[in-house]
Amino acid sequence: MPLAMRSARTRAVIGLLLTAVWGCGQPQQQQPPHLTPAHPLQPIRYTRTGGLAGTNDRLIISPDGTAVATGPLWGNRSGRLTPEQIAALAAAFKGWDSLRGHYPAVPGVTDPFELSLAYGGKTVLATDVSAVPETFQRAQTLLDQLIPQLPVAVTRPATMLIPDTTRTVDGTGMPARSR
Repeated sequence: MPLAMRSARTRAVIGLLLTAVWGCGQPQQQQPPHLTPAHPLQPIRYTRTGGLAGTNDRLIISPDGTAVATGPLWGNRSGRLTPEQIAALAAAFKGWDSLRGHYPAVPGVTDPFELSLAYGGKTVLATDVSAVPETFQRAQTLLDQLIPQLPVAVTRPATMLIPDTTRTVDGTGMPARSR
């Protein structure tokens, strides 16, 4: 290799090393503010049980917007909320900490849906016929609108038969007595 090429390569390596060493001594730059959510979302747990249908529906939303809904009326759904939906949820729960922990059903109603809505560390219990503050109503309404927008989760039915090839004579997967 010619001497000129070796010295050019040596200078390049020395330059890279100096850049790396110089960069290590510099203070770290903070993350740009646009990557930090303006309204950080707290964990959400929403359950709706009872009623004439005797349902047991559950929704869990994590701070990153991952949402999972299960239950006979809501079905099995899961997905990730958009940044706009996350911001709308955070805004809907503004003032949540000022709510009471329980809002009973109005007298004379039988079989209402029992609702439990937790945001961050505060859980509020109510029914679908309770006189609830606007904050609760706003959050519940938004959650009820978001649930059907989640994609239906594809699951294998629990009744699906899985062949057991360890008990067959010919390796077909079907027991000898059923052929």
